[in-house]
Amino acid sequence: KKMRTPAFCRECLQFRHLLFNSRQSRRCLLSLGDKHWPQSELTQKTRLSIESAWSDRLAALDAAVVARQNSNDSSDNKEKFYILCMFPYPSGRLHMGHLRVYTLGDVVTRYQRFIVGRQVLHPMGWDAFGLPAENAARDRGLPAEAWTRDNIDAMRQQLKDMRLAFDWSREFATCDPEYYRWTQWLFIKLHKSGLCYRRKAYVNWDPVDQTVLADEQVDADGRSWRSGALVEQRPLTQWFVRVSAYYESLLAGLNTVRSDQWREVAKMQRGWLGKLDGTWVQFVLLGLDGKPLDEDLQVFTRQPASLRAVSHLEVSQSSCLIARFPELVSDANSTSSDILLPVLAVNPVTMATVSVVYRPSLTFPLEEAAECRAVAPEFDVGAAASPADNIVDRLGISRPSPTLTSAGLFRADVGGGLAGLPADSDEAFDAALIELRRLGAGGHRCSALRRDWLVSRQRRWGTPIPVLHCGQCGPVTVPEEDLPVRLDAEPIAPCPKCGQLAERDRETLDTFVDSSWYYLRFLDARNDKKLCGADKAQKMMPVDLYIGGMEHAVRHLYYARFISHFLHRIGVTPQPEPFDQFLPVGLVLGRTCQLADGRYVPPDEVDFDKSIHLPTGRAVTVTQDKMSKSKLNGVEPGDVLRRLSIDTTRLCLLASTAPQSDRVWDEAGILSGVVNWQKRLWRLVTDLHAVGAEQQRLDPTVDNPDNADVARLVSDRRKTVAAALRAYESTYAFSVAIARMQSLTSLLLSASPEQRRASPLWLESMCLLVYLLSPMAPMFSSELWLGLSAQLGSSADTKKLFDGKFRFDRGVVEQLPDEALAFARLVAESDSRKAASEKRRGLNG
Repeated sequence: KKMRTPAFCRECLQFRHLLFNSRQSRRCLLSLGDKHWPQSELTQKTRLSIESAWSDRLAALDAAVVARQNSNDSSDNKEKFYILCMFPYPSGRLHMGHLRVYTLGDVVTRYQRFIVGRQVLHPMGWDAFGLPAENAARDRGLPAEAWTRDNIDAMRQQLKDMRLAFDWSREFATCDPEYYRWTQWLFIKLHKSGLCYRRKAYVNWDPVDQTVLADEQVDADGRSWRSGALVEQRPLTQWFVRVSAYYESLLAGLNTVRSDQWREVAKMQRGWLGKLDGTWVQFVLLGLDGKPLDEDLQVFTRQPASLRAVSHLEVSQSSCLIARFPELVSDANSTSSDILLPVLAVNPVTMATVSVVYRPSLTFPLEEAAECRAVAPEFDVGAAASPADNIVDRLGISRPSPTLTSAGLFRADVGGGLAGLPADSDEAFDAALIELRRLGAGGHRCSALRRDWLVSRQRRWGTPIPVLHCGQCGPVTVPEEDLPVRLDAEPIAPCPKCGQLAERDRETLDTFVDSSWYYLRFLDARNDKKLCGADKAQKMMPVDLYIGGMEHAVRHLYYARFISHFLHRIGVTPQPEPFDQFLPVGLVLGRTCQLADGRYVPPDEVDFDKSIHLPTGRAVTVTQDKMSKSKLNGVEPGDVLRRLSIDTTRLCLLASTAPQSDRVWDEAGILSGVVNWQKRLWRLVTDLHAVGAEQQRLDPTVDNPDNADVARLVSDRRKTVAAALRAYESTYAFSVAIARMQSLTSLLLSASPEQRRASPLWLESMCLLVYLLSPMAPMFSSELWLGLSAQLGSSADTKKLFDGKFRFDRGVVEQLPDEALAFARLVAESDSRKAASEKRRGLNG
């Protein structure tokens, strides 16, 4: 028979005349043109045949709905739902962790789009810059861009083969000039706002990869996560972003997001920020000749009001400043002596110069980022514990004029709004912060745990920093109209200020900068005038649900939240917080099998009951670890999908474990439970067909509420529907929903032939079960629905029963929300009220 392509109705967004290609060598399914439901058990071959029959139709439906939504005449009255899964680094192959995250996102997308009927945005792109790509390309003798683009092509096809409902029309990679143009624009805006600056800092230097590493890229043994080389501490002049200016805003923002989803993450973010009980203050440094040096000192103080009485600064061995004076420092270290360094620091409050002392014995708590302190003897801030160790007198440091009266109040001639205030009061603290902010020297409430964001990277494959270094003007940002500064830009260009030739900044931005704002670009991916149009941001922000690995719950979210707060302040986004809900997803672990000599062996060579390596008979230690090639415990997602089918794999990933928890991929243990459930669902439809459509005569008296079995079915149906709706809409505890659905399946199977033939309650429960399964297993549930439709759609009794609830001339993913979902909610709510009423009657005797 000739295949007719389903026509898509632009009014109701549904496929209407679903006629299927029946030119198959063997007809065994309704979806393949067979006229009868197969009276046989669900086999692996049947599961794969179902996928083959429905895969292209599902993809066509997804594409049509997305095209309709993105068209100019798209309806604006639909409620929006923006769901975003963290975009991947294009390594060339997906792993099971990717599959778990994207399955969760796809399930929620299908629920919100088809069950609820919202305008859903579910995009995909690529976090394409970074050191791994640069190294991998170099090892293969390829340009980094060519290697990355090939990987993107391969991974895009892998994602499409998984039939995930992404909106590919919005796709981009962070290495696209059209994208990193706006990353550079963002840097320039930060710079113009006074939030970007350069200073020297000790950094984690990988001598093999020749680049700076973040702290989390250095292992417990002090080695690089990539090269394995021992990491060195080197002083380099680096670009920083003054995140400290937004600490209070970031902390307050955690009170505005969904507490049920952010509870653990908010706790981690608060721990990362620390207690905001002080401020960082910038001291400009001068040589003894009075000329400015190319670095400064940043001092953390919990008593900013004491800065007017600072006599000197003290630096520890961790300060970059001491690298300027190796001989002096060496002598001081050998004798454990405190020495005056040949530099002066400018007190930003009084503009007086103060001495700088190197103290080899000075230490700070390990968790603090401090390396220097300001000493104010009048306030006992940083002062020595005993008079015998008084550096001020011993080194002949002059004391500043007193600022306090005998009563501990600031003297009347003290400026900055401090006059008459108690030295230790909150009012003095706040007044000092205001003064420091006015002077541009700090003054933001901070903790001692964190320093500003170091964004320089000594890499080629990254977003070029849009700065020219002019011999006359110093660092100057590139004019916005000259963006993007491309990777292959000429290293010399005219200075925008004076016109002299200037050198481009040779470094690139941290990839965290690239990923700090990508959620906005998906809203307006082809806009060449703005980072994101205000109308698009107003309509679609914030992201309703953000899904990603728990390992990104601190740093990535921290930087993304900071950038969003900044963009809100300059009017780009309508609210400061970018993500309403965040679903952190645990790792997918593999079973790691290791011999006593440390050698890893593949799991298929192990007898797990006896912990024996079958080829050698040697004992094996079995643990659960993150999947990796080196440990031979990885699983190729493509192989799993081809063997099990897409829907079966999805159910395996969703069942038995909460998304937030790590899960061990034990295929034998997971698969049997899921496949047995699918077989029982299949049998339900098979048993229904055994009744015969002509015998389907409803008898409401069968559903006698006084009957214990009926009461149990009512209760189980209510609990199942309620658990499924909660999982889809708030908790995302799909394992709980699946457990309830499995229980309902067993209860329905235990029904008598009379119930299958005549019970409205049984038939409604069966349809609800398949309907609520559809976002998790869209192809398998579509086949089950065809079976239900063939049986129930031809009976006058059942047509009347399901009128205003389900439509059997539509697929399961094409039901009308105001009918099917309304019925499901009614079941959960009305049955719940009935159960509560009965419980109250029972308590009242």
